[in-house]
Amino acid sequence: MDNDSSIKGALKWTTSAEVVAKIISPITTMVLARLLDPSAFGVVATVNMVISLAEVFSDAGFQKYIVQRQFSDEKKEDMSICVAFWTNMAITVFAFLLIVINNATIADAVGSSGYGLVLIVASLSLPTLCIAS
Repeated sequence: MDNDSSIKGALKWTTSAEVVAKIISPITTMVLARLLDPSAFGVVATVNMVISLAEVFSDAGFQKYIVQRQFSDEKKEDMSICVAFWTNMAITVFAFLLIVINNATIADAVGSSGYGLVLIVASLSLPTLCIAS
């Protein structure tokens, strides 16, 4: 029965975290739309788009693999977790550096010319998201 209660607890926390994560984004967007003038909100929206795209590429699906995989022993599981973390971190840092190096080009491409520095500052969140996931 102890296993049953831990599964229910994990399910409760996972579900709560997903719901909160899905709710915060639209609420934040609505608040920013009310507080910022249209041109500033446009910059925020394009920056969020670039960061979201970088997150898609940096999330290589390692977490899903580790959760779904049945490991034969704890050592193999620890090794897989370590490889997944460092590979995900390397991909994320590569995406961050790509944004830093090409910030002006990316800003021009998404219609926010002159806001390359804003892209760099926003992309600082990429490695922290990698650590959190």
